Amino acid sequence: MAEGRERIGWIGAGIMGNPMCGHIMDAGYDLNIFTRTQQKAKNLIKTGARWLNSPRLVAEESDIVFTMVSYPQDVRDVILGKDGVLGGLKRHGIVADMTTSSPGLAEEICNEAVKKGCTSLDAPVSGGDTGLVRLPSPSWWEVSARPSTRCFPCSKSWGTR
Repeated sequence: MAEGRERIGWIGAGIMGNPMCGHIMDAGYDLNIFTRTQQKAKNLIKTGARWLNSPRLVAEESDIVFTMVSYPQDVRDVILGKDGVLGGLKRHGIVADMTTSSPGLAEEICNEAVKKGCTSLDAPVSGGDTGLVRLPSPSWWEVSARPSTRCFPCSKSWGTR
């Protein structure tokens, strides 16, 4: 990884998250990763992703943490749960949830992030797994806390907006 680059964390390497992680690594970023099923990240670990045992541990080792999980309850668990991202994210860290979730949950995450001096982004993606493998896949970023463009250089590895 180039000196001065943000340390990237990723939670959820399923159908859509896995190719996105590959693009991040192809762009030269080191990647800290956690998935509920480690087997889903096997290909990423083989190519250099660093496996950590919880979302909290990923956050402790990352400046920006992207989450892409299945359902709003999963989002709640991996970000706000006992071993969640916000438990480990340092001041000025960013959590960007890319799951299609609920606006109320995004607001709750934002409020908790602000209490820690962090930024929260609600950033659902579209294009499906085919679009993410082909590139580029559109992403929509809604800033739900302080404005931040720190994650945009990394996100350019998979998206156009």
